Amino acid sequence: MPKYPRPIPALLPALWVLTMLAVWLIGGWQLPWVSPVWEFVPDDVPRGLVQFVSPLLLAILPLTITGLAVARRQGFERGLLSPLLLAAVINILAGVMFWLHLGPLAQVFVPTLLWLVAVTTALLAMKRGRTTRPALRFAGEALLLIPVYTVLILAACAPAVESDGLRYHLTAPMEWSRAGGFLNLPYSANSNLPSLLGLVALLSGPVAGIGVAYQALNVGSALIVSLLSGSIAGCLYRSLRSTARPDEAGSESMVFWSTAMLTATVPVNAIIAAWPFADMLSTAFLLGAIVVIIHRGRLPKIGRWIAAGLLLGAACATKLSVLPLAGIVGVWAAATAGRRWWLATLTMVGTGLFVLAPWLVKSLVFHGNPVYPLGFGVFGGPEWSAANDEFYKAKAAEKGMGRGVLDFLLVPVRATFQYGRFESHTPGVTLIAFLPILAGGMLIRGVRNRLRRLNPAWCICIGLLVLGFPIWFVTYQSVRFLIPEIALLCAIGSCIAIYTAEQHGGRLTVMLTRAALLAVALTGFAWSTYYRIALTPTLQAAVGRIGVDAFVGNRFNAFGAIRWLEENTSPNEPVFYIGEHRGFYAFHYKPILSDWFDTPRVLVEIRETASNEALLERWRGLGIRYVLLNMAELGQYEELYFKPRFTPVEWARFVDLRQQLVQRVVHESSPGVYICRIDGDATP
Repeated sequence: MPKYPRPIPALLPALWVLTMLAVWLIGGWQLPWVSPVWEFVPDDVPRGLVQFVSPLLLAILPLTITGLAVARRQGFERGLLSPLLLAAVINILAGVMFWLHLGPLAQVFVPTLLWLVAVTTALLAMKRGRTTRPALRFAGEALLLIPVYTVLILAACAPAVESDGLRYHLTAPMEWSRAGGFLNLPYSANSNLPSLLGLVALLSGPVAGIGVAYQALNVGSALIVSLLSGSIAGCLYRSLRSTARPDEAGSESMVFWSTAMLTATVPVNAIIAAWPFADMLSTAFLLGAIVVIIHRGRLPKIGRWIAAGLLLGAACATKLSVLPLAGIVGVWAAATAGRRWWLATLTMVGTGLFVLAPWLVKSLVFHGNPVYPLGFGVFGGPEWSAANDEFYKAKAAEKGMGRGVLDFLLVPVRATFQYGRFESHTPGVTLIAFLPILAGGMLIRGVRNRLRRLNPAWCICIGLLVLGFPIWFVTYQSVRFLIPEIALLCAIGSCIAIYTAEQHGGRLTVMLTRAALLAVALTGFAWSTYYRIALTPTLQAAVGRIGVDAFVGNRFNAFGAIRWLEENTSPNEPVFYIGEHRGFYAFHYKPILSDWFDTPRVLVEIRETASNEALLERWRGLGIRYVLLNMAELGQYEELYFKPRFTPVEWARFVDLRQQLVQRVVHESSPGVYICRIDGDATP
């Protein structure tokens, strides 16, 4: 009998996605109508656009040329992975040079090496011989990536303002540049964690432009994440096809571009991608390792294990919190190696540790703990304590909405509609739309007793989700820590939706399914663009319609004080910070601070001196003339996080010290942000 389309089963995934999109729009977030009231015509060339040229020429362009050249000869997947592997190698070379305090030389040597590699691979690709033509075909979904990444590039040109970036992602490389190499940053826990992206950003231009360089490289990482998730979706789709059809390449391309489009437009991805955060690059390395494992190609097993180890090590060198996910991927790769599992394990662990070595040794030498401040219960570490560890865990436990079984089951709904409790990052419709599609697909396969025939590519993706979600749930419930899982959900969701439409419907059903996925992507893109125009005027700052002082000062209340200090201090003059933990933008002078408000640096000084007079005298002996006292910032967390670290006697001393400093104010840049001068006995 002829096979007729079954429109209802075929459209179920698409109908579910559209239903969840409607629920999200109506129940969780109303898409506002935004009038284009801004004239994006700058009066002069914005500084951020000029700073963007440096990372473009020194890092992004040579890495892109290398990837395209490798893709021409070796295929799309290898071309996509080559910039990531090259970044892992750069991490090792630059890390060694910064250990030897050859930072200025590294800033010349590494970009030169990148261009030599790019030119060499391009020349080899231009030679006659066998080339690999891309199997991908164009699909309409690819067009949406153009405006998405145009907006992201513009957003990356805006000055860096996000708190984590100003506290450690950018501050640590700034201090490495000042010292010409790695150094200990006392009482700054997060600044001492591995920072591959910070190191690469530092090699991409002058330190004054490192904020834009970091954000520009993050945008490039986000593009790679989108394409890698598409590549994973293509592999999953191929495994579902029981028989080859003439249009199989076209269908696979459709799945590829749909997934890339969805991943790029998930609100949390589209926002984080232009921030000075490391989440996108660590996800790119992690997905790259998955692609290496599931796309076997012509690469020998030992080559796959080496490449996977390099990528997993680079993921941890970028963001150490992905270590559990990297371990899951590595264990799966070893488990699928058969009798040579031991060789696969040794190879991946060895190459991974090789990439991580500069950071592990750095932490071990400075702190006696290779993963400081993590692992305190095992390795210990100076400037940290059991109390600090408890405060750190308590702070992490504040994110999210509980740790019980019911809380776990409700996480997809809560993270979607109450994302303010999950560090204010929204996953859009991803969790409530694609998790049920995945669960439904697995249930159907289970009923048909075909789970035993599940393709290894599906096993690693589903395994990472099944294990990754609980790990995230019991550790740090921030939606941005789910970016790897969200990318895999986009791949699985689009793959199942399009495959179901093809198998049980006709051409119209497929078109309707693609339209549903496009609606999800357009809504996510609209949300993130609205965020950057109306909620935080990032795009206006990027094109020069809002000045740097106004834009940064609106998000960083001490920026005016830092500007004043930049003009009134000597080079590398120490300035003590109280109530302020964001060290970036202090290019001229050296801020003395802690990068985490639960470990106040002033408390250390109080405990090491007998009186406030002795404390001030000690500061004068260290060459400190100015103290930046940010009472406006301190007032937001003083009672909850700051004061509990003090004993009653210590708190009394701090209150007295604060009163003495307020009497010595020489500049007040904004209400509650003071610059106090302490050299000399007389009150100014």
